[in-house]
Amino acid sequence: MPGKLRDGSQTGSKFPDIYTNRGMMKHYLNDLKGAVADYNKALELDPDNATAYNNRGGAKMSQGDSKSALEDFKQSNITQ
Repeated sequence: MPGKLRDGSQTGSKFPDIYTNRGMMKHYLNDLKGAVADYNKALELDPDNATAYNNRGGAKMSQGDSKSALEDFKQSNITQ
């Protein structure tokens, strides 16, 4: 990953969208574990982030964790 997005420390960890966007890139690259970690960080910073819940649900579904994915999908509908 390009420089400053690699660990989030250079970009300012106060911006949950950075982690959501990086999670989407990792999911696209099939780094599902990394994607879930980034979505977790986004949700830590913004617990009402419907996009992060939805995307984390997709990553979990891709990992075969349909039960946990369903919970994320439900939560994304609640926070919209």
